[in-house]
Amino acid sequence: MNDAEDGMRIDVEKQQKASNLHMCMKCGEKSVLLVRARDPMCKICFINYFTHKFRATLGKSKAIRQGEKVLIAFSGGTSSCSMLQLIKEGLSQSAHKKLRFRPEVAFINESLVHGWSDDRKASNIQSIVQFSQKLGFDVSIIDIEKIFIDLPENFTNNRKDSCVCKGKQDSDETSACLESSAIGIAREKLKRSFQNAKSLTAKQNLLYSLRYSCQRMPLDCQSSCF
Repeated sequence: MNDAEDGMRIDVEKQQKASNLHMCMKCGEKSVLLVRARDPMCKICFINYFTHKFRATLGKSKAIRQGEKVLIAFSGGTSSCSMLQLIKEGLSQSAHKKLRFRPEVAFINESLVHGWSDDRKASNIQSIVQFSQKLGFDVSIIDIEKIFIDLPENFTNNRKDSCVCKGKQDSDETSACLESSAIGIAREKLKRSFQNAKSLTAKQNLLYSLRYSCQRMPLDCQSSCF
């Protein structure tokens, strides 16, 4: 008899749990997703929960020191947009367990790799800048081909004949001429590198490697800031 009653009680509890999955465990409103398979949450409660977890995870890891500069590689995709939003919320004065690092946002422009037109390139960069500035962040635009640019002194010594200069010119004009030639050479090197990568896997590995190298270069030497 006791076994039968226990079985009925378990069935009732299962039915109640199943019906409760449609209600947020925090506020009782209609749930939109399940966390850990059995914790239903509405949109607002999930965002608050996830934001708290994000800040707590960074704090517990102690991977970032207070006041340290941190490079945020922003691609413009949904994951990057969510990450930037989380950082913004974590840096706000009202945030519990406020983030204490100083973020620097950078976008690696891969238009040349994908063969995009100038119009599409400009449109993509504009959307990146607008979204970042909307959240209060300046963004540095890094052209991926600049990873192939030689050091200025090497370039000047080896490429004196690449720029024809007539008469007396100031240093700004000379620097602009040399830079233009260097960028052209870098673009050709980038194109040849991807042409030599025969398989899709090789091309993807090359792209990942170039992204990583760009992230390790000083921002003030290779980027445009917006």
